[in-house]
Amino acid sequence: MPNTVCRAAFSVTWTTHYPDLIGEPRGRLVTRDGFTAQFDAGSPELGKPWHITRPERHWNRFWSSYLRRPELVRKDDVDADMAWTRVVPFQWWHRESLAGPAEAEAKVLVYPAAIAVSITVVATEPWPVGQLADALATLRKATTWAVGAGAANRNLDGIATELTAAAATRFLGADLGAPEPVEVYTVAAPVEVSGDLPGIGDPIVNACLPGLAVLGPPGDFDERRLLGANSHTRLVARYYLQSQGHAIWPPAVLFTRSADSVGCLLHNHTDLAAHLAALTSTARWAAGAITNGTAIPPPVHSLVENSVSRLAELHKGDRQQTYRSGIAKAQIEPLLPQLLTVDAAM
Repeated sequence: MPNTVCRAAFSVTWTTHYPDLIGEPRGRLVTRDGFTAQFDAGSPELGKPWHITRPERHWNRFWSSYLRRPELVRKDDVDADMAWTRVVPFQWWHRESLAGPAEAEAKVLVYPAAIAVSITVVATEPWPVGQLADALATLRKATTWAVGAGAANRNLDGIATELTAAAATRFLGADLGAPEPVEVYTVAAPVEVSGDLPGIGDPIVNACLPGLAVLGPPGDFDERRLLGANSHTRLVARYYLQSQGHAIWPPAVLFTRSADSVGCLLHNHTDLAAHLAALTSTARWAAGAITNGTAIPPPVHSLVENSVSRLAELHKGDRQQTYRSGIAKAQIEPLLPQLLTVDAAM
């Protein structure tokens, strides 16, 4: 292992929910009719979440599994009804390029009452395994990022805040009301390795994982935070879940499949994190309204029901190993009482 070095990557997802758009239905996308009108309009500014450039689509394991029919992603054949029922967000082509101490790109997803901004950062240089956590933490906190040709004095949080505000005003409506506190979630993984990558159980890996999970320094390994190995034995990665983030530790064989196998896995988990946060924010709002005796307006019943149904489905998974990482189940578990509250009331 002394000769092993890794390039690593991480994503940070900021999800902002605008509950006033649901409570007093006025958002452009919170009703089926409004969402369908936007979908059918075919705006050149908006694409589907599996597009990499408009209108070019890209295979995406998360979205193909989530939709239960991979051909829908392969053929880009999702209509407004399917998108509404399964709460599929729009992707905004904001055209903002990022520059800084590593490669980075920002993805903006537009939900009926939420905006999710994910910035993925890929290190340009490799480090020994023992240095990965500190190195990524430094990139995460850096104040030397730039948007376009702007000054290189920005941090990622500030960039995400501006993208969120621009997308919300542009697509959700001018009268947004007060947003809920921003939910931030991180995912990190080594994406390229030179040498023999050690496995979990190695002391250096075990110290690295808690840091990668939260983009902080190495920490104390807690076996309880390591999700169990899934049933896909050939390519099984392991996941260390801590607070609002998780680390992916891939098997060595995954690096031999293609140049970007682990990078693709990280992107899938980033989409999962954004989707969970957006669905969860709607479900929490509905549970709070019901608990407080506030009626949920009929025009948004469908949005609430769809969000709760999709969360229940993600929590359960399926027999075809659709959500085999266990991340969705672990993240949704604390929300189950609220989902039951909404389900019973609706």
